[in-house]
Parts: sequence; C-alpha cells; structure tokens
Amino acid sequence: MFIPEEHHLKESFIARFMARWHFKNFEELIKAAYSYPDWFYSEMAKQLDLTFFTPYEKIEDLSRGWHYPKYFNNAGFNIAYDAVVKKALNNGEKTAIIVEKENSTFETLSFEQLYREIKKAATVLANLGISLGDRVAIYLPMIKETPIFLLALAYIGAVAVPVFSGYGFEAVRERVILSGAKLLITADGFSRRGQEVPLLNTALEAVKDLNIAILAVTNLNTPKLSPNYEKLYWYNELNKQFAQEISIASTRTEDPLLIIYTSGTTGKPKGTLHTHIGFPVKSAIDMLFAFDIGPEDKVFWITDLGWMMGPWLIYGTLLIGGTVVLYEGSPDYPSRTRLWELIEKHQISVLGLSPTLIRLLMTFPDADPENFSFKSLRILGSTGEPWTEEAWQWFFEKVGKKKLPIINYSGGTEISGGILASYPIHKIPPCAFTGVLPGINADVVDENGKPVRNRVGELVIKGPWNGITRGFFNEPERFEQTYFSRFGPDLWAHGDWAKIDENGYWYILGRSDDTIKVAGKRLGPAEVENIVNALPEIAESAAFGIPHPIKGEALVVVAVPNKTDFVKEELIQKIKNQIATKLSKALSPEDVLIVKALPKTRNGKILRRLIRESYLGEVKSDTFSLENPQALAEIQRERRE
Repeated sequence: MFIPEEHHLKESFIARFMARWHFKNFEELIKAAYSYPDWFYSEMAKQLDLTFFTPYEKIEDLSRGWHYPKYFNNAGFNIAYDAVVKKALNNGEKTAIIVEKENSTFETLSFEQLYREIKKAATVLANLGISLGDRVAIYLPMIKETPIFLLALAYIGAVAVPVFSGYGFEAVRERVILSGAKLLITADGFSRRGQEVPLLNTALEAVKDLNIAILAVTNLNTPKLSPNYEKLYWYNELNKQFAQEISIASTRTEDPLLIIYTSGTTGKPKGTLHTHIGFPVKSAIDMLFAFDIGPEDKVFWITDLGWMMGPWLIYGTLLIGGTVVLYEGSPDYPSRTRLWELIEKHQISVLGLSPTLIRLLMTFPDADPENFSFKSLRILGSTGEPWTEEAWQWFFEKVGKKKLPIINYSGGTEISGGILASYPIHKIPPCAFTGVLPGINADVVDENGKPVRNRVGELVIKGPWNGITRGFFNEPERFEQTYFSRFGPDLWAHGDWAKIDENGYWYILGRSDDTIKVAGKRLGPAEVENIVNALPEIAESAAFGIPHPIKGEALVVVAVPNKTDFVKEELIQKIKNQIATKLSKALSPEDVLIVKALPKTRNGKILRRLIRESYLGEVKSDTFSLENPQALAEIQRERRE
C-alpha cells in the first residue's frame, strides 16, 4: 500500500487547493465541485490562466439539458493559443516537447519553436483548402509532427480525427469515411522493433477511390519511390513553398476540436465529439488534481494519438506548461530495459502506462529495473484496464521503490479523461481508486439504479461535467441510446462493473457490456465480426474477450462457415490473417473456433455473453431465451479439442 508522505499532504496541488478553500476532507471538495460548477470551473479557468478573447455568457449552460451542456458559452477561445502561443510569448525557451526515436536519437522543441512549427503547418493546411470546421484524420505514430499537426488544426479551427497508427487499412478507411475527412495526414513510415512499418502504403490503400488528399511527412531516412497518387503531397516540400503565415482562427469555446472514434458493442465505431473548452480543459484538471502535474514536470505516457490518452497527454501537459515526452518505438526494444533507460535519460517525472506492459515486463528477468534509481520520478500512472495485485506490487516496489503513488485512472474517450482516480494525499491499496475526479458526480448502482455499497454494481454518472462528449458525430440518437437507455435520462451508464467497499475505495471490475479490451485497447465485437464475415467462406461469427495474464483480455472468434468443403486449420489461419491485416496485428485473436451454429435467441440475437461463458466452461447466465442449446455444447467440445 502507498502511504503519503508529508510533502504529498502539504505540497501537492490537491492539498494546496483544499487548504486554500478550507475543505475539511476530500469528500467536501468533490461535492463542492459538482454542486457549484460556476465556482469550480471559474477557479479552474483562473488556475489554467485561460484567455477568453470575447466574454462568455454563462459558465455552465444547461438550456438543452445536462446531456448537452455548454461551458463558458460563446466566448472567443482557441486551445492552441492557451496551450502553446501564450507560453511561447511569455516563456518561449522552456522545453515543450521531447521526442525520441527507437534508434535513441531525440529532438527537443521549446514552446517558441513549437509555435513556429505550428504556424508553418497551419499555413500548409490552409493552402490545401482546410478551414474552420473541416475534419482532418491524423494517422501518425508518436513523432515530432504529431503534436504539431494536432495543434495546427486547432489553430486554424479545423477538427482533428486521431487514428491509431497500428490500424490496418480497413479500420483507417472506416474512420475517414465516418468523419467525412477532407485530408489524411500520415508519414512514410516508422520504426517498430527495428523494422520499418510502411504507414503510407496503408494510408494509400485506405483512401483508394475516396478522392481525398494525403499529406505525408518524411520520417524514415531510407530512399523511397513516390507512389503514383494524384493527391499525395509531401509536407517537407510544401513547407518551403508557402511563406505567408496565417493568423489564429477566431474559434469559440464550444467549437468542435476533436472527433475520437471508440469501439462499441454493436455497429460501427462511435465518433465522440469534443470541443476546445471540453477535452483539453478536463485533461488538465485531472492532471492537476490526481497526477499533481505542474510546469516543471516531464510527462511520458506510453500511448498513441489514436487512443484517448494521446491527445490527453499533449493538450493537458502543454496547457499546464509542462513538457511532453513522446517515444516512437516499442518500450521493450532493443533491450528489455528500454523504458527504464528513457526515464533516466530524459529525467521523466510522471510515467504512465497500462498494466499489460508491466505484466509483460515481469515475465523477463532482464527487464528488472533494480539497477535504475529513478530519482526524477514523482508520480506513476496507469489506465486502460484493471490491475492484478501481483503486477501492481511489482510496479510499486520495483519502479516506485515503495514511495511513489500509483495513480489508477479510469474513464474514457467520451469522458475526456477520468471518472475515478487515486490521489497522492490518500493511502492507496493495490488496484484501488481512492475517489472520483473533481467535477464528476459518480456512483455505483444496482439493476434498479439504486446506490449500492460493498457489492458489484454499474458505474454511473449523475450529472454534467465539462469534458462530456458533445454527442456522437452525426449520430445523436445513438449517443442517447448508448448511455441513457439502461437507467433512463438521469443516470449515465458507463458500461463498467464497479464496487465501493466498506472503506470507501472504488474498484473497476471489467466491462458490463460486450466491449473487449486487448492490452487496454477498446475493441467492439461488431468491428471484428464485420471483418471476419467479409470472408466468402464465413456465414457469421461472434467475437468476445477472455482473461489473459499479460494483455488483460485476449480476443477470441467463433465462426460459422457457409461451406462444408474446407480445411479447418487453413480457415482458422485465414481468419487470423484477415483481422491482423485489416485491423491490427496487435489485435489478432488468441483463438478461433469453427462451429456449425452460434447460440441465438428465438428472434435471432447472438448471445455473446453465453458464448464467452461456454468457452470458459462456466455458463452462469440465463439460457431461457436460447433457441439452440446444442450450440453451447459444440463450443465446449471444440474448446476441449
């Protein structure tokens, strides 16, 4: 268990904030933050020194109901100004970004240099016809140009659509189409475990026949032939052509900033829509209170721009005035101690990762960090999935030296950050959360929506917060159905099983819906099933997650062929290859079963939960509505074989 020291209790941001406002305890702070939003967000605007170019009408506007709030409504505001421009003008020499490649070379950008690069990128984007409100997909690894383009799009008032750099062409294509992107920004490639990943080839395949432009960054130093694509532009060349710099766009607080796609249990990915005042400010608030991040911190989170934590890391850290550390390669290559070397080399003070990575490193004796002092580290963070106690203890003892808090952090893309966190002022038991994030009014309820304690229930939110997604892009009904159909309009059902124990500690116990999380990456069953079902040999399929000692969850596919003349082993391999090619190698299934039929209800609904339970040999759910019980028995037989 982490025990806070005197400096945590007196000098951390949350401790100082509570003392300033004379809160007797943490619970008083949390209640005040959601009960008096005008006070809380006004204080946060002062703390973050937000600049409103024109006055706001109301701090919190609920005229459309709490599902669709507005904050600092109608004020002139651009996040690029507050995150970078203001810092460049006032403290331009301070380091904003450190980017390290897999070959150990690295670059730094001061706030002044970052501002200069953002203006150059914004000028190129404007000359390619990108303007206020246009969507632009960013399909880049964590390289120097990634934060530059993310912020350049904000600078000109366009909307960034981050796409995971490990996706195959079909997943990229789907997100480009769904968002209506006018441009796809990518790189020629990047290095992963010493191998070149040809990112541009995937991007070209993704936009085939879509008639949209590609803007490519030169990231690899290897000679290459320029592909024959009429609308392919090389950023390094355009950068030299346009000398006239453009001014920052006159955006407003609730203008769209980001569309981040996240997988659901059914249908296509959901495009969570975020605004200039929403996502970045919520990210920074969480960083201040839970992670105690300040201007002197160097913050490194192992993530990708396509996952929520990528934009969270960049916007939040820069808004506070800290330094963002990015790494292009694999954290255990070329040596198992690569991650520890990065911490020492760049004197990182805040380290964030997923429990999956720790479970992986634990299996390698040569990954033991005992020879590293980690004197620069102050805070450890984790997100994406629940911990196991063994992995938590390893991280706490080996990396935290039994002195650093592990800030367990859980929320989601649609939240713009966290619902729950641990805090450096609290005793932190293994795997636990010590409370709710300021601004969030959360609870755990039973199947009737009534609060429960010391038993498993559904995690819910009972009111608005500034980071709430402003709906799903072009799908207003789906937004309401996803979060408010379970308990009605008063409770946001987040889709997590949770528990509050007798000591007030919170625990997340996995998804209450069918969403799969492989190494912290959220994956919808429908996304996998659509890819598998596209094979001519397959009639239908079901995808689900199973416990995995390293990844947390692993993907399993159960498929029904539409022919009898097939070789089982070849068909299984074909399914695995199809998913690896079109989605990602990292999301390849752990197992594939070929069966005659899937368990279904009388009205034809596939019962994924029963399929999963049958696969695991522990059928607990009601089988009353099951039309074909023999299908469960077949899954169990195939599993045993």
